[in-house]
Amino acid sequence: MRQQDEPFVIRSTCANTRCTLKSCYDHRQNCALYVSPTLGLGTGLNAVTTDPSGARNRMPRVPGWLRHSELAWLLAQTPATGERARRFGAGYEAAGVPLAWRIDAQAAVTGNRRAQPVVYRAGGLRRPSAEPRKAITEPLTEVHLQPRRAAARLVDVWPAALWSRTRTVFQTEQPNLDECWQCDFCDGLQMAAIGVRPGLRSTLEATYGYLLLANGMLIGYGGFTTLFAQVNTCINVFPEYCGGEAAFAFEQALRAMHSLAACAHVIVNPYQFGAGNDEALASGAYWFYYRLGFRSVEREVHALARREVDRLRANRGYRVPIGTLRRLAACDLCLDLADSTDVLFDEAWLPAIGRGITEAIACVPEVNRARALAQLTRQVCAQLDVDPSARSARERAGLAQFAPILAQVDDLASWPAAHKRAVVELACLRQAATERHFVAGQRRHDRLRLALAQVGRRAIAPVCTIARRDLRRHSLRTRAATRKRRAAHAARLWAGRKPTPLPRLSLCSPPPWPLRSSLRPRAH
Repeated sequence: MRQQDEPFVIRSTCANTRCTLKSCYDHRQNCALYVSPTLGLGTGLNAVTTDPSGARNRMPRVPGWLRHSELAWLLAQTPATGERARRFGAGYEAAGVPLAWRIDAQAAVTGNRRAQPVVYRAGGLRRPSAEPRKAITEPLTEVHLQPRRAAARLVDVWPAALWSRTRTVFQTEQPNLDECWQCDFCDGLQMAAIGVRPGLRSTLEATYGYLLLANGMLIGYGGFTTLFAQVNTCINVFPEYCGGEAAFAFEQALRAMHSLAACAHVIVNPYQFGAGNDEALASGAYWFYYRLGFRSVEREVHALARREVDRLRANRGYRVPIGTLRRLAACDLCLDLADSTDVLFDEAWLPAIGRGITEAIACVPEVNRARALAQLTRQVCAQLDVDPSARSARERAGLAQFAPILAQVDDLASWPAAHKRAVVELACLRQAATERHFVAGQRRHDRLRLALAQVGRRAIAPVCTIARRDLRRHSLRTRAATRKRRAAHAARLWAGRKPTPLPRLSLCSPPPWPLRSSLRPRAH
């Protein structure tokens, strides 16, 4: 490899991303040593050596040499698919090659755009609708699945815009070029939603990243996750575009999400508008979502928001204190898009179901995890009356991914045949090229939603609550006992006796009186 101050310059296949890689650690041969055994290039591997001068002298004779650097040649030989590709990626990560990006005019914040015709408008800034629920549920006809080449161009614009602002998201690192949906709204405003490639998807949730473009310029980005009848989403508008058409653009993005997922509820987690996020508190992000129809799911927080809205309407100069905004960020925000009986699937149940996956595999009498998962898959398939050997490799992978979750359902074997067939088809769609059919199938399977909700409720441990007045009484008694012990400790010191160690008491100490029956642990 080259010396520390000599950069490796690599030009990507797309026009927007140009990277300058520098090896700035002592062991300059780490990348070659880790990566070269996975290339499988025969005699070409002789060019990769621990001697930098020898590698530099022999590298131009190797077929496929890019005449940029040794690292460029190594990356050009990357296996595309299969086990070798996976081992190549693991070896490159283990090498720890640091990256230094030298931004040029094409990849800068103002120069990074997708080439397309500019649409001019005569009107002023567009505002969200006075009836956001009606506007979001309006059908969107301009939704198109992009070919791989067009998806690659979009994916190239996205990371360049994030990296130039020192940000990144999972969808830009692991995009699924087979599933890139472009939604055209009006007057140059567009949204592109990109899925995650198979093998890295979660079992129950379908995750998409999206970017908002105005005349080809990226103005914001975010993500949304579908789970049965609901969508969990967020948005990040770049600072130079805040205060303009951000609310209108997000309203149209919600419209696209509804068209793609047919969701009945949209959820925003507290971090997006202030819980542990000072930037969101300073920007007043809570009111950004509130104006679009989102409301707090807890009654007390919702009542606090109503009082603050009344104060804002009564006094236009009033500003909500930061402390109040923190209290408003105590729970999720939810936007109901349909008058349906669909109950929200509590996201707090997902960790409990995840723990149940480990427990289900651990209950199989097999030490090897892969064999235990295969045996558990056969057991679940027997309950569902399905033969996994008659399915394709992708469908078998989906069944294996769903098996530890379905094993937690107690009455799975007694389900009607139609429900069994539906859940089998849903599992087989999990590793398909696109996730939209999986999203639609999950949206219709109410039996699975109710069964997993029961599993989640059963797994959550009961919580012991103590009334506020009893907690205060416990605090006063603890302080009195501490003062008494300190006085006895001082008296022993004055008398010349060896004092006994003082116990450390706090509010976490159990109260010295028995709990009343109304304060004993209870389930949710």
